[in-house]
Amino acid sequence: MSIEKKISQDILDLISQEGYMLVKKPNNSKDIQDIFKVWNSAKISVQKRLDKVTQRVIQSVLKEYDVEEIKQAINNYAEILHSPEYRFTYKWRLTKFLKRGLDDFLPESDPLNRMPRADPSCDSGGITPPVLPVSPALREKFLEEKRKLKDGNES
Repeated sequence: MSIEKKISQDILDLISQEGYMLVKKPNNSKDIQDIFKVWNSAKISVQKRLDKVTQRVIQSVLKEYDVEEIKQAINNYAEILHSPEYRFTYKWRLTKFLKRGLDDFLPESDPLNRMPRADPSCDSGGITPPVLPVSPALREKFLEEKRKLKDGNES
């Protein structure tokens, strides 16, 4: 055994004795390809090719998250984005999603119950109600303005 391997093994033994666990995730190009395929199959913003920048971003995210978690987050994002049941309509590209949106769509974030839902009783007539929570008075004012606009278009 070479001196380098002996030192490395001694360090690993010491870490193990202290109760620490090392988790080494391999640089797995299959996982990167799988995530890219899931993204494109979700039809959010289809990318024609997997470039080096996208590969590096996926690789960095794989250091923190399991590949199945990432796939589920992409599927949650696609379901919310494509469903008229939700008011969330912002489309990221894959790299931006992984950097900015991933945490919000992970299963433990419960995105399917947490994201703002469309109001089925409200015929918006092309006007979208505010997404942020508003006071009842402000909501009533909004609805009154909407009724005025609707009445004005029917005359």
